[in-house]
Order: sequence, then C-alpha cells, then structure tokens
Amino acid sequence: MQLVDRRPRIVIDDNGVLDRTLKVGIINWEDIRSAFLKRSAGQPFICLDLVDPGKYTGRLSPLVRGMVQLNHKLGFTDLSLNLGGTEVNPDQVLELMNKEIASRLRPEQFR
Repeated sequence: MQLVDRRPRIVIDDNGVLDRTLKVGIINWEDIRSAFLKRSAGQPFICLDLVDPGKYTGRLSPLVRGMVQLNHKLGFTDLSLNLGGTEVNPDQVLELMNKEIASRLRPEQFR
C-alpha cells in the first residue's frame, strides 16, 4: 500500500479528466456532456454529466457502485470530482472544464 502519492490527484488535460480517487481512468472529453458545481458539507464537487455513465461506472467495485446510487439521492451525478483538500478554486476549475466541453461540442449535440 502506498501511503503518500505525490502525483496530482486530479489531472485535467487535452485527453480529459483523471481523478485518481475514482479509479475509472481518464474520462474522455467527448464523454462529458456538461459539468456543474455542487457543495456537500462545505466540500466542493464538480459533477459530471456523462453521455454513457455505464462506460465508467462499470469499472467501479460493487461497493462503490452502491455509493453512486446513494449519491444520486443527494443530487450528484454518477461521477463527481471531489475538490476538497485541493488548493484549486472550484469556480475556476468548473469554468475551465465548461470551456473545454463547449469547444468540443459536435453539431448533432445541439439537437
């Protein structure tokens, strides 16, 4: 077991979004329809509205999949990035993500 991982917990780049705590790998930009900010117990989360959530939730353990169902009852999406404990500004992260999502929209997504 690795107690201290010095790699960034969340990476946002040209490929997509990687949150090491989710353990689903890179969430590709073309799979993200939109994102919004939600707070729970004062902690910021970026909720991801995915085209096909099962593509990623199918990679989760059965226990974590059960937690996803509970999160739905709290108004979260299938996958959410927990920004708590990071030094980033949640509003700036959301703005960056929404710009990237908008830049990749295809014409058929406007229908």
